[in-house]
Parts: sequence; structure tokens; C-alpha cells
Amino acid sequence: MRRERDAGFTLTELLVVIVILGAISGGLLSVVATFLRTQGGATTQFDDSRSLQQVATYFPRDVAASIPASLSSNPSDTSPCPGSGGGPNVLSMNWNEIFGNGTPIKTYHASYRLQTSGSTTWLVRVTCEGPTWAQTKVVRLTNRLAASPTKVSADVNGGYVVMVVHTNTGRQLQLAATSSSPTEGLDYDDELD
Repeated sequence: MRRERDAGFTLTELLVVIVILGAISGGLLSVVATFLRTQGGATTQFDDSRSLQQVATYFPRDVAASIPASLSSNPSDTSPCPGSGGGPNVLSMNWNEIFGNGTPIKTYHASYRLQTSGSTTWLVRVTCEGPTWAQTKVVRLTNRLAASPTKVSADVNGGYVVMVVHTNTGRQLQLAATSSSPTEGLDYDDELD
């Protein structure tokens, strides 16, 4: 007496399933590999966007508060702020905080400088307040900058300043601002860092 065929797969059916699963796995593997390759680029672009946003936040406010005669894009200018970390000057400026009767209360200094560690260069904003130039604050505004010699440039024309920042991924940000403080400074109520 012959038994009914046992439940299961034939060798042919098993081989067909293995071939189909191999094709599906290969397709999924290529999608995952492509995602992993492009993930680093997306992270770098996000970092660049965040860096450029920081520059765009500080720069116009600093220039608007500055005294036009204090604006300088001379690379050899030094910062009066202790512990500023050095590096070539991109843009430096001063402004006064004044009381309601026009008497200056404090003088502030801000400079945008290029700082390098090994082969990495970034833009920092150094601020301090006079007359003792205490309370130095250094904020790294960008991640790695472009390898070209002109990573960041500033052009000063009277109270009008244009700054151009080139990132490592080829992105470029051009900012323009005008000093709205001809000789005096900020009102006492204005917010400062």
C-alpha cells in the first residue's frame, strides 16, 4: 500500500525560493549601501547649514551695532580679548553701550577670526568688554571650511561690510550689513551677548 505524499517541498521548489530570496536580498543590500554612502554627505550639509545660520545670526547684529571707524578687515589686527586663541582677523569691530543721557557705559569688541588645528580651519567669533577686556567669549561659528586660501573674506567700505564664507562642501554664504551706529553706540536697553 502506498502512502500519500508527505507534506513538504520538492528540491526544485526549494531551489526556486532560494534564487528569488537571493535576488530580493541583493536589491535590498544595494539600497542600504547607497543610503549609508549618502548619509555622511547629508550630515555634512546639515552641519554646514547650521554653521552658516550661526554666522548669519551674529554678523548683521554685530555690524549694525559697531562704530564704522572701528570696522577692520586687516588680517594682522589682533584682538584685545585675552584667550582669544589668535588666528588671522577676518573682521573686527567695537561698539559702545550708552546710557539714556549719551554717556558710554561699556565698550565691546567683537572679532571674527580664522583658527586652525592641524589641517582643519574654522571661523570663530571672539567677544569681550572693556575697559579691562574681561569675560572673553569664543564661539565656533563653522565646522571645517574650504581648503582654498580664501575660506572667509570681508570687505569693509565705510560702515558697509560684506562677508563671504566658503564651506568644505562648496557651499557659499554672502552676508552684507551696514552699521547703524555712526558714532554713538547701543542704547542701554539693547540686548548684548
